[in-house]
Amino acid sequence: MSLTAAQQHRLIEIRKEIERRKRNNKIDQYYPDEGPLRRERYSKHLECFAAGRTAAFRCVMGSNRSGKSEGIGAYETALHATGDYPKWWIGHRFDRPIRALCVASDTDQLRKSVQRKLFGKDWGTGMIRADLLPREEARLWGGTAGVFLFAKIKHKTGGYSELSFGTYEQGREAFEAFELDWAWEDEEPPIDIHNEIMVRTMKSEQLDIIESDARVIYTYTPLKGMTELTIDVIARQAANDPNVHVTNITWDDVPHLSEAAKALILSSTPKYLRDARSKGIPVAGEGRIYQIEEERIVCDTFPIPKHWKWVAGFDVGFYNTAAVFFAIDPDRDAWYAVSEYCDGGRDETSGEVIDHTIHATRLKMRSKVLAGFQIPFVGDCAELEKSSGKSYQKLYAELDLPIKIPDKAVFAGLEAVQTKLANGSLKIFKTCTGLLNEIRQYSQDSGKPIKVNDHRVDALRYAVVSGGKIAESKPSGESYFKELSFG
Repeated sequence: MSLTAAQQHRLIEIRKEIERRKRNNKIDQYYPDEGPLRRERYSKHLECFAAGRTAAFRCVMGSNRSGKSEGIGAYETALHATGDYPKWWIGHRFDRPIRALCVASDTDQLRKSVQRKLFGKDWGTGMIRADLLPREEARLWGGTAGVFLFAKIKHKTGGYSELSFGTYEQGREAFEAFELDWAWEDEEPPIDIHNEIMVRTMKSEQLDIIESDARVIYTYTPLKGMTELTIDVIARQAANDPNVHVTNITWDDVPHLSEAAKALILSSTPKYLRDARSKGIPVAGEGRIYQIEEERIVCDTFPIPKHWKWVAGFDVGFYNTAAVFFAIDPDRDAWYAVSEYCDGGRDETSGEVIDHTIHATRLKMRSKVLAGFQIPFVGDCAELEKSSGKSYQKLYAELDLPIKIPDKAVFAGLEAVQTKLANGSLKIFKTCTGLLNEIRQYSQDSGKPIKVNDHRVDALRYAVVSGGKIAESKPSGESYFKELSFG
C-alpha cells in the first residue's frame, strides 16, 4: 500500500522530530536496560558510580576510548548539575543545585573534549539537554573563541547549578577562590592543582572531606606513567583509604570498541605505551622494572598434573597481606603463578579487622582447595606484631601455617624474576589480575623499587628466590587443582 503525499510528508516530519529529540537527549542513550550496549555490560563504569556513595575522591584510570571521559566524567557531571538521575542510579546524589568545576589541560582540550561532551557540537546536543541549558546564561572565556568560562544549568528542584571551567595551565592560584560541591578533572592534573581542588570541596566548618558530601572525580589515560599523583592515589587505595576509590577500565571491559578499532589505535602507539592505551594502567616506561611484553608471560588456566610441585610466596602487611601460589613442572623447572590472595584492613560489610588469624584461615583453605594439601609458604614475616610482641612468623606457626623466611636480597631477587620471565620459565595465569596489575606498575626511581602497591610482586620474588627448595607435591599423587574466584 503506497502512502499519499501528505502521509509521506508526515512520516518525514516524524523522523526529523525523532532525530531532533535524539540529538537533544543524548544522555538518555547511555546505559540502557537492553541491547548490545546495555548497562550490565559496563560493569566497571557502574562500579565507579556506586563507589561515589562513600568515596569523596575517585580516580578512573581508563584505556583510550573506554568511555571514561564521556561515559563517566561528563555523564555524572550532567546528572549532578541537573538532579535528573535515572531510576537505576546507584551513586551519590545531590538534592539541590550545585557549584561544579570541570578542568582540562588547556583551553583547546577544554573546548574539544570537556565542553563538547557536556554541551555538544551544537548547543544542547551533549550530555546536558538543551532545555536545561540556557544559552543566555553562559559566559565565554575572554579572548578565546568557542570556549566557555561559566554556564548555568537548570536543576530539577528549582534554581540553577553553576558550572565553571578551568585549565591546568592557569596554575594552582587560579583555583583558590572556589567553593565546590563537584569537580571533574579530565586527564592528569599537576598534583598541586589537584590538591587545591580537593581543598575547595571542603567546607570551612568541617575538619576534612570525609564529612562533606562534595565529590571529586579524575578521569585519565596514564600515559605519563607513575607520576607523583598516580603513586599517591595507588598508595592510598592500597592502604584501604575509605575516601579513595580507583577504577581501572581496559578495552576488555567495554562492548563498544571493535577489534579493528583496537588494532588501529595500537598500530600507531609505541610499545612502551600500549598497556596504558589499551589497559589504562600506568606503565613506568624507562623506569619499569619488569620490561616484558605481557603477551609473553600470561597464559590460560589449565589442570595441574598430579606430579607437579607447589609453593606459595607470602608478604605480610598491616593494610594488605598477600600470597601468590605457584605450580611447578619439575621436569622443566617451569613455574606457573596460578592463584593470588591480597586483603587487609577491615571487612567492608562487618567492619571486622582482618588480622593474621583470618589470613591464616583463608590461606590454609586456599592451599587445600588448590592442591589438596598444605602448600609450603615462604615470605617476609619476621616483623614483630605490636600488640603481642611476637614475630608474624611465630604467630602464623601457632596457627598451623609455618612460613620460611626467604633470602630478601632485593636486586638479586629482581634479577632472578626478570630472568625467568624473559626465558619463559615463569608464566602467570590470566586470572591473577592483581599480580598482573602490580607487574605493570612496578617501577624504580634512582635505581630503587618504588614501594607502592607491591605486595604481590614481593611475594612473587620471595617464592622465585627461595621457594624452589621447599616446593612439594601431594603425597598421594592426586591432581587436585581447582580455580578459585575469591581473594
